[in-house]
Amino acid sequence: MNRLANALSPYLIQHADNPVHWYEWCDAAFEEARAENKPVLLSVGYSSCHWCHVMAHESFSDEEIAGVMNKHFVNIKVDREERPDVDALYMRALQLTGTGGGWPLTMFLTPKGEPFWGGTYFPPREKFGRPGFIDVLYSIARVYSGEPGKIADAVDAMGEGLAKLTQPQPSSDIAPDEILTQTRRFLEVTDNEHGGIPGGAPKFPQTQAMELLWRGWRRTGDSAARDAVLLAMERMCSGGIYDHLGGGFYRYSTDRYWLVPHFEKMLYDNALMISLLSAVWQDTRVELYRQRIEESVGWLLREMRLPSGAFASSLDADSSGGEGSFYVWREEEIDAILGDESGVFKETYDVSARGNWEGVCILNRLHGSKNADERLLSSLRARLLTEREKRERPSRDDKILSDWNGLAITALARASIALDRPEWMDAAFDAFAFIVENMHDGNGGLLHARRIKTSANMDESSVGAMAFSTDYAEMINAALTLYQLSGGEKFLRRALDWIGVLDRDYRVEDGAGYYDTSKSGERLLLRLRTSEDGAQPCANFVMAGVFAKLFHLTGESDYGERCAALLALDAGGLKTNFFSLAGLLCAADDFFHSTRVAVHGSGGESDVLLGIARRAPGPGIVVVRSGGETSEAVVCRGERCSLPVRDGELLRRGLSVPGMSLDVFGG
Repeated sequence: MNRLANALSPYLIQHADNPVHWYEWCDAAFEEARAENKPVLLSVGYSSCHWCHVMAHESFSDEEIAGVMNKHFVNIKVDREERPDVDALYMRALQLTGTGGGWPLTMFLTPKGEPFWGGTYFPPREKFGRPGFIDVLYSIARVYSGEPGKIADAVDAMGEGLAKLTQPQPSSDIAPDEILTQTRRFLEVTDNEHGGIPGGAPKFPQTQAMELLWRGWRRTGDSAARDAVLLAMERMCSGGIYDHLGGGFYRYSTDRYWLVPHFEKMLYDNALMISLLSAVWQDTRVELYRQRIEESVGWLLREMRLPSGAFASSLDADSSGGEGSFYVWREEEIDAILGDESGVFKETYDVSARGNWEGVCILNRLHGSKNADERLLSSLRARLLTEREKRERPSRDDKILSDWNGLAITALARASIALDRPEWMDAAFDAFAFIVENMHDGNGGLLHARRIKTSANMDESSVGAMAFSTDYAEMINAALTLYQLSGGEKFLRRALDWIGVLDRDYRVEDGAGYYDTSKSGERLLLRLRTSEDGAQPCANFVMAGVFAKLFHLTGESDYGERCAALLALDAGGLKTNFFSLAGLLCAADDFFHSTRVAVHGSGGESDVLLGIARRAPGPGIVVVRSGGETSEAVVCRGERCSLPVRDGELLRRGLSVPGMSLDVFGG
């Protein structure tokens, strides 16, 4: 066993029996590199990543390759989920070389941590037109020791590129109708045949972009934006990217048809999909979306919820039979389990002797009958799920991440209100309570990661890095969501407390925006300030939305000014990088176009009006409860308000109409 045996991260522990002399990310590794004048080999991945497993098996378990690594390099293994700051810095360095990002990330650094060359997956020996990893190792070692000028030039070039990336785009005031302009740009790159953005492969759910398009339709009644979202949702909910037996979405599709996924299931992906589907279902009442929400929340609570009430991070893509082996089927297996009833199932779920992927079948309903007996299919799926549970399960990464749990809490709360499932709200409360009580640093701040390992005699808890700005942003947003949807004042107080910590330790010196890391955290080469959405929403965009909500909730101008400053700081990027700024545009929509519903009175009819306002499908609806003897609601947009509304049905209809005008309420 190497140094990783006692790591927090399940991903690092997976590499504990490699013959490679791995370090975790630590000062000692760089001290050794300096003392021995060796380059650092940095390998970044995560536990549910298929190609990370492939490279681990092919190269890191190979005695010859490990010998070369140990002789010529100081080797560091990093879990990108535990240390997103390290991953973000060196992934950006890799992208400066013109290489597309991805995992495993393989970067070569000087003993000072300066990157000079890198790649992603390498086969052990040359194949697929890619250089063999062992040849790469020998080449890098030779150049590092014999041609230091080349290394210095590469370091300088990457350093200059990274420095430019830390500078925000020239600030620009964002127009109130910017969402309309940018919605059209997103529509230009959608796949009008198979759904999703972009038109080719691979395809990720792109929930931020989908939300923006949905807002565009809600704001203007633009049917093209609505149809683009509905097509994407229908294909994802019907395709192989969805687990039709156990619920939940895989990370992405390797093709443009949503058929063949990489089979890892991530907490953040599913949280974002549940939130989006809840919004779409509230407007459409399409049965498919309701079913996928219920099944996905069912998976979340059944397979991802830990005894503590918090949620684990991911399920692996691989198990003993290889990638996806837990999830795929052969026709003879279906026949043996379902007997005479297998015919209708096979026709509906694309099961055949030849298979639809590498000789096996990925269950999907892309082309199956939409008029099948759903009650029968439900019972058949249950029988298959029971049999599937007898297979060796993919491993679960059970570390708890504050930001991903924040996304899950928000999703559960929204789905609870949308589908009237109060037990889901209880699950959100439980997860929130765990983060508050167990993910704190003792000084009012959050921790990013914790892992609780349960043994026969005790629970051992390991704590990872201090929180990143994403942890605060998502937990603050979750707190405001719970406050609005449940009315608990403690959630608002907690949100404001966390904003205070974020301002104290993460705020950029000029006052607009937040660094990824705390001022008291570890100093890497650069202190990054992320200004675009990635696999999960950008913290600065989430906080812009938070300040927009607080502005409309409280009427305090300071929140509005802070939101406007955050929006302006990155709005200049819309000219060149609109695709990564969907979250910014959604926050701008909340700022400029939110609808404030003030519900007066207590109990009785007031509670009815409050429930209607909270279940309203439109984005940017801010609900405030106040006292008074008369049960009524007042709907405001900007500086204009409706007459008091006492008719619940009128309030429901008015808040449901796309492009809602206050004229529907009078006043």
